[in-house]
Amino acid sequence: MNQLSSCAVKPAMPRIFTCPTCGETGHFAKSCPRNPHRNLKGKLFGRWTVIGPAERDTKLLRWLWPCQCSCPARTEKLVPEDALRRDESVSCGCAPKGKPPGSVVHCANCDGRGHHANTCPKPPKTSSEMKTCSVCGPKPATDFSPDNSRCRPCNAAYNRARNAKLTTSKIERPCRACRTPTAHYRAGRPICAGCDNERQAKRRATLKAAGHDTCWRDDLARRYGITETQYQTLLAAQSGRCAICGTTEPNRHKRFSHFHVDHDHETGEIRGLLCDACNLGLGSAQDNPMILRTAAVYLEDPALDLRTNRPGRWPSLPGAAPHSQIQQAERRRLRATYPALDQALSALCPICCARPATDIDHDHETDRIRGVTCNGCNTTLGHFNDDPALLRTAATYLEEHKSQKADG
Repeated sequence: MNQLSSCAVKPAMPRIFTCPTCGETGHFAKSCPRNPHRNLKGKLFGRWTVIGPAERDTKLLRWLWPCQCSCPARTEKLVPEDALRRDESVSCGCAPKGKPPGSVVHCANCDGRGHHANTCPKPPKTSSEMKTCSVCGPKPATDFSPDNSRCRPCNAAYNRARNAKLTTSKIERPCRACRTPTAHYRAGRPICAGCDNERQAKRRATLKAAGHDTCWRDDLARRYGITETQYQTLLAAQSGRCAICGTTEPNRHKRFSHFHVDHDHETGEIRGLLCDACNLGLGSAQDNPMILRTAAVYLEDPALDLRTNRPGRWPSLPGAAPHSQIQQAERRRLRATYPALDQALSALCPICCARPATDIDHDHETDRIRGVTCNGCNTTLGHFNDDPALLRTAATYLEEHKSQKADG
């Protein structure tokens, strides 16, 4: 018994960490507020200005910083450090609720938040002020990013080395299907991504041919509350065609073999079965028949009729500027060439009269500029193939449903 008791394992004593910066116990040096890299004294967080050293909250185990609000009352308060860094506390209550617009902006001059360097109340940094880089040693304070212990060149070198390590860490191994060595394989599968996509496509086609389209059936029951039999009955009533354009192809990309179930988003009532183009067109027009009829009149009598020498598609040459920059340059050239177009870009959309006109609308056959519309109305014209008759048919489709709902 004595031998057993002497060999008993003693319970492990809890480890006590001592901070080498301040000499206190219970925290590491990287979380010590007296660490020069984490000292918040003098920094701005919203309307708070840190005015003194931190105090330890032994009950909640957090650091509290004495702050002073910039409001006329000059309120002083102990604010938790995490609330300052997460912008959860930006003032003493004098600021409106919610985060101020500039609360997440970092100042490169004083390493504070809530303002830019050009509006910082502190004097600008000079090259005479020094800061110690954790890699290369003392350097001017202007060479450091906010809240970073490494200077900008050392931080860039660190990021390049880390990215190179992550890139080379992938092990190449032969694919089980094509036997090609590759590092881009699916997790947990000895097969490359291309072969795996082909395998899954064949599996989906086999299940679809066997009639196991369970995902589509579950979607009908979950979203619309109907069964496959009810769907087939509704499709037979429409002679297997779209209720608006009359096409027999449910999807322009031929990814799905079923028509979309169009429903009223307010009441949830099913209106009919549509192809993807007509369904998206109604959504872009906000299910408003007046917008559709106005769009039809707009196509027959455009607001502008400007002839341009621009090619049918935006240029996309190797080594050229990005697509958005080319489009912005073309927009600036058109605005400088045609004053009427410049006036239209600063007005409301001529179709919905509710949103600002931002997109230049043009005829894809003649390349003439018809006007400037909002993004939603421009998308609506594209979904209905710039066809006024099809737009009026869609408006009639919505109006008939509204009249039936009013009679019911």
